[in-house]
Amino acid sequence: MSEVNQLDEIEIVDLEEYACADRPIPKRVKYYLIKVDDEKFRVQSPIKASEILIVADLDPCDYNLIQKFRGGRSLELEPDQVIDLREPGVERFVSIPSSDINIIVNGRQEVVNKKRLSFSEIVNIAHDGNPPTGEFICFTVTYSNGPRQNPEGTLTEGQFIKVKCGMKLYVRTTDKS
Repeated sequence: MSEVNQLDEIEIVDLEEYACADRPIPKRVKYYLIKVDDEKFRVQSPIKASEILIVADLDPCDYNLIQKFRGGRSLELEPDQVIDLREPGVERFVSIPSSDINIIVNGRQEVVNKKRLSFSEIVNIAHDGNPPTGEFICFTVTYSNGPRQNPEGTLTEGQFIKVKCGMKLYVRTTDKS
């Protein structure tokens, strides 16, 4: 009879409950209930850290994930890091805002650590910190894939824009002469 029980697959295991009760995770589990911040989600194992963020409706570009273990130990996870939820002591996960934001400027991926950029900062990024100068030089900045409230548009001198991961910015330089 115990052989049959070992072969039976358990439908769902709440990791936090098992960790708090110091019970080992069964070998054959279909789904795991994991806690991210204060909410529980049903997932399968193994799973990547970025996939956990997506399940929790968090953008992996904007958040990092910390794995909490029984006893207070924690570990910051890389986005592509695979987590085996059967490992002993896995208790829950906490999201933290990422300081780096990946944007695309004139087709090149750039990393910025500010949530708001000015027109001038974007022009500098497009020209590797050395934009052309001159009496007749003009810049045009357009963007797409922006924040929900402002997904596309044009930026003018003196304006700022809130940036988000994957946002595309285009800087065109013209000479009015």
